[in-house]
Amino acid sequence: MNTCLSIYKTRMKNILTLCLTYCLFICTINAQGPTLAPSIGLFSQPVTTDSICPIQTYLDPNGTYLLPGLSNAQLIPDFTLYDRAGNAMNMQTKLATLKPVLIVSGSYTCPVFRNKINLINNLKTNYGSSLDIFIVYTVEAHPTDISPYFGTVNIGSANTNAGILFAQPKTYGQRVAMVDTLISRMNITVPVYIDGPCNSWWNTYGPAPNNAYLITTQGKVFTKNGWFNKGPLHNIQYEIDSLLNLGGGGGNPVTGTFGFQMLGDSTVTGAAGTTLFTYSKLFNNSTNPVTLDVIRLENNVPLDWSTSMCTDVCLPPYIDTTQLYLAPGDTQSFTMYFYTGVNPNSGNTKMLFKNVNDSTNVHVQKYYANSVLNTGIQSELESAIKIFPNPASGNTEILLDQKYLTEKSKIHIFDSSGKLVNTVIPRETSSILSLKNSGIYFIQVSVNDKIVYTEKLINTAN
Repeated sequence: MNTCLSIYKTRMKNILTLCLTYCLFICTINAQGPTLAPSIGLFSQPVTTDSICPIQTYLDPNGTYLLPGLSNAQLIPDFTLYDRAGNAMNMQTKLATLKPVLIVSGSYTCPVFRNKINLINNLKTNYGSSLDIFIVYTVEAHPTDISPYFGTVNIGSANTNAGILFAQPKTYGQRVAMVDTLISRMNITVPVYIDGPCNSWWNTYGPAPNNAYLITTQGKVFTKNGWFNKGPLHNIQYEIDSLLNLGGGGGNPVTGTFGFQMLGDSTVTGAAGTTLFTYSKLFNNSTNPVTLDVIRLENNVPLDWSTSMCTDVCLPPYIDTTQLYLAPGDTQSFTMYFYTGVNPNSGNTKMLFKNVNDSTNVHVQKYYANSVLNTGIQSELESAIKIFPNPASGNTEILLDQKYLTEKSKIHIFDSSGKLVNTVIPRETSSILSLKNSGIYFIQVSVNDKIVYTEKLINTAN
């Protein structure tokens, strides 16, 4: 009897030991997170004097940035990055918390990324308890030297108008300083980690100016955004809701509403062979975020004309649809460009602005353009209008012949995206315009409700 009892106790002890060993093994695995693909570095914190390695040029012919980087369902490579204070973040360790992860890439000189910061902050508010969100800061998209996405200098009108004029960092310390500038000027509520001197993260997960990855707790790509939350391909709220099993629209529906306003006449007239534009704005008039479909329904222009839409990013003429996200209080300009032929003609486009989640919240707008020859009274008017100096440095003077001053004479100032900056009613032959921000502007003079003169003005003031 004692022998049997002794054997029983020994077996139970062995079973308990095996159970404990198994539990410790499982806990260790969970603590380490999933096994990811081999790490792409870093293995130690870079020093500020480390040189930035040569940056490859990536020209995406479709502008979608879907091909480079990782693919859906792919196991991600592990990586370690540091924030500006030197705190390390390891991806495998982060996934050990059993929360999925949203990674958004960007740089301060990428205006599309800057326009998505409100969205990122809102996602943190709505999903932060069940989803880790962070930014990876990569190479500058539109520096004052060569852009990696164009192969040439391409600063962009949004950066020029905002005075965001920075060269590509040459050292890791300069890249950290760019992150300091970003955080000091923008309200960012999620962590920002910095790609290493040799751009290992960008080369592996990109190259792209503002892509994003939604990562499962198993370390696989759930969805990849070539452009973060850029419709009609991607709606990040629905993708997150799908990953978290919240259903279509999820627990955080986008229920806001938007409004529309013309910022000038819907008809623009100008010289044949030039670029004409009409300008308007979209704004969130509710306390909830709103997502909009922007669709070109009609494009009734001559064969030697083309048109393009400019929202948070200016699109090539062949793209007819895009999508916008507006946080509460956000305003977004919308410009329709008409690229006219050398002969006088006319054309129009028809646009649909539609709330993705509210079929009653829509706006349809037609934009018209007329191109004319510079003859007769128009030529006479143009010869009597002068802008000096151009380029300007803060102030410029517009001279208008006295006989063309009427109660309906107006001087309109637009930035390079077509947004109306100011309107001046000239009361004397000389009007002084003060421009605070450096950039490219367009000066339009109208007499008796007819645009008679347009000139590009470069302002170099800081």
